Amino acid sequence: AIDAVEALLRNGQAEGVIGLCEEGVRLLAVAIEEVDDSDGYMMSLIERLQDLHLQACIEAKPDPKSLARKLFQAEMSAGYGEWSNAAGVYAEVLGEEGMAAYRTLAEAAWAKVPVVAEPGRDYGKESHYAITRIMEALARKSGNIDELVAVLERNLSHANQYLRIAEIYRQAEERDKALAWAERGMKAMPANEGARLRQFVAEEYRHNDRHADALRIVWIEFRDGPSLENYKRLEDFARAAEDWEDWRGQALAHVRRTIAGNGSKPGKADAFVQSWRYGKRDHSLLVEVFLHEGLEEQAWKEAQAGGCSDGLWLRLAELREKLHPNDAKAIYLRLGEQSILHASGNYDEGVALLERAAAQAQALGKSEEFEAELDLLLRKYKAKRNLQKRAAARRHFLYLVTAAK
Repeated sequence: AIDAVEALLRNGQAEGVIGLCEEGVRLLAVAIEEVDDSDGYMMSLIERLQDLHLQACIEAKPDPKSLARKLFQAEMSAGYGEWSNAAGVYAEVLGEEGMAAYRTLAEAAWAKVPVVAEPGRDYGKESHYAITRIMEALARKSGNIDELVAVLERNLSHANQYLRIAEIYRQAEERDKALAWAERGMKAMPANEGARLRQFVAEEYRHNDRHADALRIVWIEFRDGPSLENYKRLEDFARAAEDWEDWRGQALAHVRRTIAGNGSKPGKADAFVQSWRYGKRDHSLLVEVFLHEGLEEQAWKEAQAGGCSDGLWLRLAELREKLHPNDAKAIYLRLGEQSILHASGNYDEGVALLERAAAQAQALGKSEEFEAELDLLLRKYKAKRNLQKRAAARRHFLYLVTAAK
């Protein structure tokens, strides 16, 4: 059907094609509700019709005011983004007269949109979101930053809105305004929503050589949410202030206090951080930090002293293969057994880890010892039939492949 519409356009029927495309987009928007469009096929049909609609409008030159009204109404009622940014796409077709009509319609609808400042409240009506997108597009097209900010500040219910405004001013090299908006957002938003705002403020403080103020913010972020990412950020800011050694000592001491259960009470930390700080307190973060700093032996000592995540154990095993194959072998064997224990029929990962353990045993000249360990493991999990079949099929490989190398 769309091929037929395209053929009409080629045959000089642009005026009729306009209406056909509008009806086709409407019907497809209804039909998309009834199908699985995860591959985007239906949307591609809508986009094709919209391309034909634009070409037809360029050729037929419809009344600009009438076209502006149809485009505005279509964009306001669109459910899947069809007709989005119509003013920008159809600017040349609409001309000054059509753009003025479009803006008049938009401003009349915009006047009905309430100001929202209460955190988490939001608009509540889809039409309010639609007209906001339209007004934002018009403001960006005008190039007037203050006009764009006036649109965005109509809804300050989320931290991201303050951040968007701050970033707009920073991109325009109006950094004083950018900082003011970010600071305003920090004060207005709940602590757990303002992490990116606080990071923005810290960056601006550093830009203004206010290193002490920047470090105060970054330290609080690390203190309340200890993580490798926050540790790296603290390092970055402290090095800029030429004071990293002192801050490093404070950061490591705080992590150790937290592991010991003497850290501050749950506050801003997210659920993941709290689960580490107030649940299982292993030494994963210390291992991560020392690996980040290239202190592999120190990382190994921390893992030995307090344990760490399986992913970190695997990294440590890989690092210790060359100089400490016995350590690597023990880790691969343990992780391989854990993988087998928790697998549900597919033992590829577990067998691969056992193969790595076999390689380390061969490097140590302890293949026979490993064979005994493997036999014990297989007897332990004799009920796992798929594992037994897999082990039998690859048993020769497990012991002899490294010799071939």
